[in-house]
Amino acid sequence: MSGGAFEYLQRRYEWQEAIERIEHITEENHSELRLDVIEEFKKGLRIIKEAQIYLERIDYLLSDDDGEDSFLKRLKSDLEQLT
Repeated sequence: MSGGAFEYLQRRYEWQEAIERIEHITEENHSELRLDVIEEFKKGLRIIKEAQIYLERIDYLLSDDDGEDSFLKRLKSDLEQLT
């Protein structure tokens, strides 16, 4: 397995569980939050997903699995694929 500079923090289950819970709240608004609050949740969700991508790419670079050029290329590609 590649990476490891951060002890695979970006792959821990808690990240995905938190993302799924926020997605559930924003899609269904089960908590009946105001729309402006839901919009902030959506912004936060995007930031969390971006942070996860950055952590993964930096991890690969610091673990010598990627060089600087491939770091930049893969980072750009991963961010473009973010939904």
